[in-house]
Order: sequence, then C-alpha cells, then structure tokens
Amino acid sequence: MKKICYVNPTVLLKRPIAEIIERLGDEYELSLLIPRKSGKNLDNSLHYSKVKKAKVYTYPIIQPPGNSEWPIPGFKFLKQA
Repeated sequence: MKKICYVNPTVLLKRPIAEIIERLGDEYELSLLIPRKSGKNLDNSLHYSKVKKAKVYTYPIIQPPGNSEWPIPGFKFLKQA
C-alpha cells in the first residue's frame, strides 16, 4: 500500500485537507503532521480530531502573540530535525 504524509504548518487543519484524507484513506496509508501548542495535549475539538483515516503526528510549537498563523517549532523539534 502506498503511503502519503501531509504536513500541515498551521494549528488549524483546513476543511479541504480533511476531505482529501477521507477520500484517499481507503486507497492509501495516510499520516498527518500537525503542530500543537507546547506543553499542551492534542486538542480534540479541532478539525483533525475527526480525521479517522490518518495517523496524526504532532510536534510542539511556540505561538507568537497576535494573529500569526505560522507557529515556530519548539526547540525539541528543531533538535531532532
């Protein structure tokens, strides 16, 4: 089975990506890499908590103040990369 990993750079997963995962989930082994706020668990109220056909991987981020949609990866993530 072919594998696909989608890397989502923002905290919120956009609806079209969730729909693509639902459509391709039967044909491919899917995974999703998405940031989570540092020191917090995965938020089950967000869009990706409803994605059942993909394995969800998270990495810690630092969210800058304001309306920034581009979080900064935490030091632990950068150290592993």
